[in-house]
Amino acid sequence: MAIEAMLPGVVEPSDGSLRWFRPLGCVQRRDDGVCEVYVGGVLIGAYEGPAERNVLLVKLSEEPRTRVVELAAAFDVSTEVVRRARRAYESGGITAITTVRRPGAPSKATPELRRRVWESFARGRNATATAKALHKHVSYGTVWRLHQEWRAEQASSEAPVTEVSQRSLDLDGAASEVVRDPDATPAVEGSSEAAESQSNVPSAGAGVAITQPEQVPARDACALTTALGGSDGEMTIGEAVEQGGHHVQHAGAWIAVAILHAMGVYRHAARLSESAVSPVSLRIALDAVVIALAIGERCVEGVRRLETPSASTLLRAEQAVSASWAREVLHRFADVGATSFHLAVACDLMREGFGSAGRVAFYVDNHLRRYTGKHTVRKGWKMQDRRAVPGCTDYYLHDVDGQPLMRVDVPSHDSLPRWLSPIATVCRRMLGKESRVLLSFDRGGAFAHEMSALRDQDFEFVTYERAPYPLLASTAFEHKVELTIDGKVETIQWAEGALKNLRAGRGRVRRISLRMADDRQINLLAISGLSAEELIGIQLHRWRQENAFKHGVERWGINQLDGRKVEPTPADDVIPNPARSLLDHRLRFARAEEGRARNKLARLPPDDPSRTKYEQDLERAVATQAQIEEQRPHVPRRAPVKDTSLAGKLVRHVGSYKTTIDTLRVALANAESELAARLAPSLPRPAEAKKTLANLFAAPGRVRVTPRAIYIDLAPAASPAERDALHQFLRQLDALDLTLPGDPEQRRLRFRAQHF
Repeated sequence: MAIEAMLPGVVEPSDGSLRWFRPLGCVQRRDDGVCEVYVGGVLIGAYEGPAERNVLLVKLSEEPRTRVVELAAAFDVSTEVVRRARRAYESGGITAITTVRRPGAPSKATPELRRRVWESFARGRNATATAKALHKHVSYGTVWRLHQEWRAEQASSEAPVTEVSQRSLDLDGAASEVVRDPDATPAVEGSSEAAESQSNVPSAGAGVAITQPEQVPARDACALTTALGGSDGEMTIGEAVEQGGHHVQHAGAWIAVAILHAMGVYRHAARLSESAVSPVSLRIALDAVVIALAIGERCVEGVRRLETPSASTLLRAEQAVSASWAREVLHRFADVGATSFHLAVACDLMREGFGSAGRVAFYVDNHLRRYTGKHTVRKGWKMQDRRAVPGCTDYYLHDVDGQPLMRVDVPSHDSLPRWLSPIATVCRRMLGKESRVLLSFDRGGAFAHEMSALRDQDFEFVTYERAPYPLLASTAFEHKVELTIDGKVETIQWAEGALKNLRAGRGRVRRISLRMADDRQINLLAISGLSAEELIGIQLHRWRQENAFKHGVERWGINQLDGRKVEPTPADDVIPNPARSLLDHRLRFARAEEGRARNKLARLPPDDPSRTKYEQDLERAVATQAQIEEQRPHVPRRAPVKDTSLAGKLVRHVGSYKTTIDTLRVALANAESELAARLAPSLPRPAEAKKTLANLFAAPGRVRVTPRAIYIDLAPAASPAERDALHQFLRQLDALDLTLPGDPEQRRLRFRAQHF
């Protein structure tokens, strides 16, 4: 139905100046800047300034059928303007909303400061770099608002805009950006730096590269909210408590939020999100996902569990956010900064464990995430199932304590030797050239060519030697070392004798022979300046990484698919040929049929009438085998996707969104371990420290706000002894002076455990 038929007084514009706030209500902007408001085709008012606009906003918002978010969008204001107008009208009447004055202190954005800031933007600096240069004169928030004004001015000018071509950042190149200059823009495609970094690691087809899209205009929190039906906007903690109440569900999760804020996770996200999403939307989305993970939901969909009456206080937003809104915000952020965000957090975590001797050890291993969806993805070997299953192989980097640091998704299921050198190179770039990187891995990477490559690149490593190797007499083990393995103290004998020859001119590596408690001999191969006892301790503690995989799956949901977007696998990627696999399967089946027929014939007497049937089966099986053997040489084992039956069907999941969520999981896992180490000594059962922390994160609490601090009295599910331990633990947190992200007053958090 035409607009003229519904609202006779309204002329349908062609420039999009008509905005609807309900089926028969709209706002139409005239060419002279005056906005006319129609309801049911009747002109009920017009406004040009904020006074007349506020009167119309208040009266229209009183109508039950009017939604505040749609009304604010139609009037081109935020929902916060509507809320404040209604509150002013309730407290002071019509005079309070028609008397318009500039709130707060005078703006610091003087004409001189605006000129200096805009000149900085024109020279190519972003908001972060400009704020750092002027940190004594202006805040980052003011610079960011000036940056939005400058971008709007540039977009409205008639000057030609130079388009930025898309380019792919591989893992190595992104790491070099994080280390070299966190605020610098990416190197231009074709530069010597980009070419050098891309030559050291597998190409984008390996599954780690992301494509940096062109700069997209940022949408403010209100516009994004209107489109998705999520949060109405940010609130101060005082306003949030007034709306959501002092009694807050899941208030204990603020501990996790504050720890991640102290770790710099929110700072890295804000630095990388300027062109994709507003800081307010990103902060609220990150808060919601972090809290959902902390209370045990394991995925972004767990945000729905936060829709409680106290959600406004918990998220410091006007209402709870939806899972779809959180996904949309994080998708926009992931499209421009997922890899850089992941590596920036990993770099901070690595540098915490950087030893005084310049040497740091890491564990590297793969973990297959099984896929059970409708798409056709490549299969990889899953050791627990003893067969190949659809999914994606993730290579994880853990520290010597078993804490995750970094994840690399490899949909092509490349072998461990292919990824050892690239991962070690990334670690060196993030830690500095003076660092000594030592990798510990299992037999899957103990191949001569890879070990020699690591040695030639001046990396250290320790791994198990692949059998067969010479067995030593029991008298050859002259040394002993005691290690705590899986909670048990074991005495291990060891001997270091002749070097291991890698052959083919690759040189030699150290060989350390171990005699375990059950008299088994295990050999270690290493290139390192560490003593044999230290290398033995590092390698035999690899069970910590396996425990981290198990804990990551059960507590943090690292096997969650998260991102469901897929892209076609490049047609030139070489994969196992399905036609050859089918021939091999048919050949195995034919051989089994031949075996069964021969077995039956061997047991039957010569005159048995059923021999004819089994002779026919035998003849058919032999003929089938001959036919297959004739075809096999002409069907290659591996072939490009375009030359196989999977052409146009094989896809892989886009990994940027999951990388963003996994960055939060990695940071939370490290924060949990740090907090558990502080809590365990006070608990009656120290081994249950992480479970006690989970109860603390999910605990409700009462919030009290003062000008200098936020007091949270938590009521966790705990025994009296555990509650005493939590009381001591929370006292320790007070000394950290934790704050919430997005709090302009930087109020200190003060937690207490309620006693019953």
